[in-house]
Amino acid sequence: MKVFEVFARRESGGPMVHISSLKAPDIETAIILVKETFGRRGDVLEFWVVDRENIFSTKKFNIPAGPITDKSYRIGDYYRRNLELRNKLREQFGSKSI
Repeated sequence: MKVFEVFARRESGGPMVHISSLKAPDIETAIILVKETFGRRGDVLEFWVVDRENIFSTKKFNIPAGPITDKSYRIGDYYRRNLELRNKLREQFGSKSI
């Protein structure tokens, strides 16, 4: 038996959301089980059924979480700090454009 991950889209243009995992002998059986289990009410527009063996994790390759390069300049603290610094400079040098 293989393990399959199931994703569903419930509205047009909406995201695919992980809804379950299931065991089945093959992809065809997994799709039938998904349709019978999660598609009964007809509220799902699309399913993705993915063999778990085809999903790759960064942990498997020892890739650490987070960005590879420093992007701390993108954090809002720097923006707020720069606004405060700009306001102090305006006070110090007058209302000239800084």
